[in-house]
Amino acid sequence: KRITWRRFNEPGVIADVWTMNPDGTDERQITDYGSMSWAPYIHPSGQYILFASNKLGFENFEVFMVDINGAREPVRITYADGFDGLPVPSPDGRRIAWTTSRAGGREGQIFLADWNDAAAVNALNTAPLRGAGLPAGQTAGLPAATSWHSCANWGCRWSQPSTLSSVSPGLTNGGSCES
Repeated sequence: KRITWRRFNEPGVIADVWTMNPDGTDERQITDYGSMSWAPYIHPSGQYILFASNKLGFENFEVFMVDINGAREPVRITYADGFDGLPVPSPDGRRIAWTTSRAGGREGQIFLADWNDAAAVNALNTAPLRGAGLPAGQTAGLPAATSWHSCANWGCRWSQPSTLSSVSPGLTNGGSCES
């Protein structure tokens, strides 16, 4: 068992994900991207951490996951301009929820996705080792979420689109929210 949290640097402009044992021993810095990495949540499997980061641009937060020891590069889960963050898995690990601004408007929306843990673990196991690096501007990607829908409070309904061009490549076989 591990505890995870975000720790700010001295000026308070950069945060990284850390873990430790419940008794406070064995602190480990999991991320070190020179950006804001926060809202970490350990997946119920205990194998990886979901978190939000703006490592790809100051105003573009995306959801990532990283192995519990931070040995590999993070795997990007969302692919939308604006804000995707605050990821939380369901207690059984089969769904994730996160806050997003992808539907527009001033307020964020809560999105849900069915989660494929086997695909997530495979993506983590094949991600480059931390420090081995990826070409500039690239991140490992993940097709782990198998469907998604918005839980917006304005009465949207679930629909099946003919194309997923506006949906994150990480969230496949999805639907769209229509008013």
